Amino acid sequence: GYLDVAPLDKCENTRREICLSLEEMGINPQYSAHKYGPGQNEIDFKCSEPVTAADNMVHYKTVVKTIAAQNGLYASFMPKPLSGTYGSALTIVITVRRHGQNIFEMKDGVMCAQGRSFIAGILHHIPEMTTFLNPIINSYTRLRHTSFELKEDEIEIGIGIHGEPGTHREKISSVNDIADTLLGKILAEGIYHEGDEVAVMVNGMGGTPLMELFVANKHVKEVLAGKGIKIYKTLVGNYMTSLDMEGFSITLLKLDEELKKYLDAPADTPAFVQA
Repeated sequence: GYLDVAPLDKCENTRREICLSLEEMGINPQYSAHKYGPGQNEIDFKCSEPVTAADNMVHYKTVVKTIAAQNGLYASFMPKPLSGTYGSALTIVITVRRHGQNIFEMKDGVMCAQGRSFIAGILHHIPEMTTFLNPIINSYTRLRHTSFELKEDEIEIGIGIHGEPGTHREKISSVNDIADTLLGKILAEGIYHEGDEVAVMVNGMGGTPLMELFVANKHVKEVLAGKGIKIYKTLVGNYMTSLDMEGFSITLLKLDEELKKYLDAPADTPAFVQA
């Protein structure tokens, strides 16, 4: 499982040996951990300039494969080396500085024009980048994985945003009953009381019609009103999705005057725009 430690993490010693070898080569690992899938590991590096980062990546793969083989293991960098479980990926962190300032830095909730333009350029060229960065059939095999399956009359409560299995399963029921279950878990934390002001987000997972999200939101509003909890702002829509998965999440944020100011600040992002 995620962040397993010894004795459950069988790769801990091998991963440590890899990191020490990389450090001796002048490549600086930042941290390492076991990930979700069986035998799935991650090593993150400190940022460096682009050419050095690319060179380090080539050296890194050689070191990993060599040390894995020395320990009787086989290291694969394929996107989907094992069927029926989680796939692997490469994370690239980009930082661009102009006159010493990070152009992606947010000031008063707003990113500078250069930062927005850079992101817009990436989005514009995503089709070409996808072709270049995903050149083999296995890259697309990864997209067909389902991390869990449900019967026709089942729902899963507490799933992760990437489709990770939830806390438990129930028989399918009405939107109101599902909202009661989710709200019950949130309110049971004991941090929301009569007279509090909150922001509410009803977020679709990608495949639930907007009308159903508004039905859920109506019930959330009724339940909170019955407990004397005031709703300052409501957001309903597909803000953080899991491809085309059906379902929704409910989020409450307890507000004070400072948080209200940030919540009302202008925003211009691919997922959320607010004047």
